[in-house]
Amino acid sequence: MNYILETLDTAINKASHAYVYNRECEQVASVLSSYKENLKKFHVKNQSDINELQKFVDQLLKLTNITDNLCFEKWANISLNEPVTKPMMEINLAMNYLGMSMSKIGVDNNKYQPNQEDLIDDFQSLYGVFADPANTNLKVHEKREEVAIYLRQFHKPLPGSVVEIPDGMMFADLERYKLLPTEYTKDIIISEDRNITTYRGILKEHQAYVKILKVRVDEEQANKDLFKRIVMLLSSIQHPSICPFIGACFENYEIVTQESGESLRTLIQKKILKDNGTAKTVIAFKIAEAMTYLHAKSIIHRDLCASNILVDDDFNINITGFANLRFIPDDEFIDATLVGDERFRAPELISGEEYREPVDVFAFAAILYELLTGAIPFGEMSQIQANCSIEQKKRPFIPTCSPDLTMLIQMCWDQNPKCRPPFCDIIRIMEKQKIAFPGSREEEISNFYALSRAKSTDVESCLRLFHEICTKINYIEFYQRQLIRVRATLYGYQYELQNSEHAKTEELEYETLADLDNLKTSLWQLLTAIDNLHTEKFQNYAFTSEVHRPTFELVELMEQVYISMCNLGLTVSKYVPVKSDIATDYRYLYFTFNDFIGEVPFVSQRLEEIQTFLKSYNLSIELTDADVKGMFKKIFFKFRTDVVSRERFELNSNHLNGGKTALVYVATDKETNKEVAVKQFFDSYFTDEISMRNLKREIYFLVTLKHKYLVDFIGFNAEALPFWIIMEYVPAGDLFGLISNDKLDAYEKTKIALEVAEGMEYLHSKQVMHRDLKTSNILVQYHKKTFEPIPKIADFGYARINTSIEMTIGVGTTNYEAPEVINGGMYDFKADVFSYSMVLWEMISGVFPYYWLGNDKLAIERSIISGVELPFQTKSNEPSVSEDLEELVRKCWSLDPEERYTFSEIIEIMISKRIAFPGADPKRIETFYAKKEKRRRKHHRHNQENTYSYEFRTVNTLLKSSQIMDFQK
Repeated sequence: MNYILETLDTAINKASHAYVYNRECEQVASVLSSYKENLKKFHVKNQSDINELQKFVDQLLKLTNITDNLCFEKWANISLNEPVTKPMMEINLAMNYLGMSMSKIGVDNNKYQPNQEDLIDDFQSLYGVFADPANTNLKVHEKREEVAIYLRQFHKPLPGSVVEIPDGMMFADLERYKLLPTEYTKDIIISEDRNITTYRGILKEHQAYVKILKVRVDEEQANKDLFKRIVMLLSSIQHPSICPFIGACFENYEIVTQESGESLRTLIQKKILKDNGTAKTVIAFKIAEAMTYLHAKSIIHRDLCASNILVDDDFNINITGFANLRFIPDDEFIDATLVGDERFRAPELISGEEYREPVDVFAFAAILYELLTGAIPFGEMSQIQANCSIEQKKRPFIPTCSPDLTMLIQMCWDQNPKCRPPFCDIIRIMEKQKIAFPGSREEEISNFYALSRAKSTDVESCLRLFHEICTKINYIEFYQRQLIRVRATLYGYQYELQNSEHAKTEELEYETLADLDNLKTSLWQLLTAIDNLHTEKFQNYAFTSEVHRPTFELVELMEQVYISMCNLGLTVSKYVPVKSDIATDYRYLYFTFNDFIGEVPFVSQRLEEIQTFLKSYNLSIELTDADVKGMFKKIFFKFRTDVVSRERFELNSNHLNGGKTALVYVATDKETNKEVAVKQFFDSYFTDEISMRNLKREIYFLVTLKHKYLVDFIGFNAEALPFWIIMEYVPAGDLFGLISNDKLDAYEKTKIALEVAEGMEYLHSKQVMHRDLKTSNILVQYHKKTFEPIPKIADFGYARINTSIEMTIGVGTTNYEAPEVINGGMYDFKADVFSYSMVLWEMISGVFPYYWLGNDKLAIERSIISGVELPFQTKSNEPSVSEDLEELVRKCWSLDPEERYTFSEIIEIMISKRIAFPGADPKRIETFYAKKEKRRRKHHRHNQENTYSYEFRTVNTLLKSSQIMDFQK
């Protein structure tokens, strides 16, 4: 006992003489002194007490070593090489162990609980230690920055100037990867696209086969950033299942990677893997492992396919094809489409929507399918046909195999990216279910999975928590960019833990178990904090609590998780908030909160907090000119063929109409001598990333959606502000003006109503929601010969691809908004149907919906969410509304979205019942509907023939596969 008391005296002395973390160390000394007094009265009762006291001494010696390093002489030597929070976390951990030991031997003890104010004082003092402006050592500045980040989370002033959060990621020095063009040869071209030509060649020194990516850089240096980005990404990757990066020739913009083995697609087509189900299983698992690593490094492949998997004689794999790699979330505006040559690609890539890691999971489903069937999914289709099929949720037929393998493929190619499992979960699913391809040997599969599975239940419980947190992040709307970076960091932690020695050991040491227990505690706290950001919970306190609290909580909790990972001996990267993420997230919060001014208490206070918080990082709510130009460059690169010169158009002085975002002018196209409409955006519109995304979306839809009842797109110009979108000019104006001025007869209203439904049916068939359908967004032109009206649906600024079927952000005009949108709940295509019912009612009554409530937004919202009860009144000289038309409108504005018709159903009902507006000429109505009926039957028959033709070709392809021959038997 005397030895223990002497050891305590030494520990108390060291803690009392610490040069830094003084206040924390004072409390440590106080608690240790109480331990000493209590141990003087303690008597050992059994061997268990002796064992526990030995653990107590071991931890006490560790604590003494920690505090000893905080004396002036030693701290000066180690301070620049350790995270500034590490001593604090180590002291906390050691004191927890000591407290646990005291409890186990039955000794009363004072629990060590560091006071937050003491910690803040310690860090403010620490900031002064690193704040010498004359010191040019970069590490000193890094340490001061770490201290600043810690203090900001408690809203405490810094003793010196504001320190900015570092932006972006640090890359390896690119100089060491330089190759001379004489060091390798380019032989044959493997593939070619608009930006990159891929060659096979030889590295002369080793006479080894290599793959060379030649990036096309023109006189304008357009692809120079692309070359730099690929080199940076490849230089950060080191994994046995990923093709090694050899180097780059900077003068020729050529990138060289090692190449060994034959492509998986070639092996499948040669039927080398035909009866080897075990090899297929191992290959699939190794691909998932390698992709887990890539995603853990915050990298998306974007062109994962069987052609880009090389396999050697021992079935070891190497993933290649890195021309389209990107970091997440930093490369958000980089071209999302036209990546690779594969027919089967994720719907969000096809649509040009925001996308993340799940695009690679979707591609992995295609590899599983190809391994199973021997056929490339949708390989018999053209790219356009494949895109349409995927957007319409069609998938290839999966032949007979184990239910678990079938389910894994279906999960991976789910239309909703949020429902696709991350690769770390795919590994766990394959291990747990022992998923195998037909023809696998059971014993080989069992042995293979036994080697990779985590044996420790404590590690397994931590992995489950990582999974829950990452899944939860998928469904959070606010602080999204920060959370995406948190998730990417956690993927890295999960990967390291899953592949650590701890995971492979059944009985872990006491200290390791304690470290895992601390990790679990930190992960639980992180899960709770993220769960509180879920829309339903967040909206309960968002307006009444400090808006920057979640950012600081994330930093603090991720720091705890990081320390726990380090204590487990794992080398992981630290989560550091990035300035661009903070700018994006808080600008989004600001514009969201701004909509509630005058309606909800404390909103003004929250808006001021956001502005003050952004100023502390030298940021503002508005985008700078440089921000706007940079985003324009990235967003519109893929649409550059649709850019038109301003010189081509002569703008008229008076504008037609306008709104919150733009004015619309008539202009003359000098090339065609026709009038066009120019939508000229206000410079003030480009103040946040949301506006930029809306603009990108509008351009995308105008470029890709073609239908006779949608407005025609001519081009755009982003050479300078103001930004222009040029479209066909519709001189008759919009439906709102025609209704208001009583310019339409009953037949014309009927025709417009049906054809708007046809235009909306087309949009929905492409998985596109309009989200702002109203009479002012429906233009009307008149046929040159018949003078009949033709509707043109316009304004796709708020339109979205509906891949997830769970939109939650209301963006349209309140008078036309569905109740589920107003309530902030999840909504789908049926929200557009509700808006359409308001358009129909407006055409019947001749007045704007809820015009009598004026601009009272809350009153309009209350009226809609309590159930629409608008009167079906017509003018005195018109007959009453038919029962069929009234029933159609009522069905479309039903409170329950499930009760509303689809647009296809609306069209069929209108045609079959010959629904018309009051007073329409029956003969004209019959002629009109008869033509529509005939065209729809012809179109339906044509689609059936195409579907049969594709299914016949697909079955023929599958029958050639040995797997399907087994299925036939």
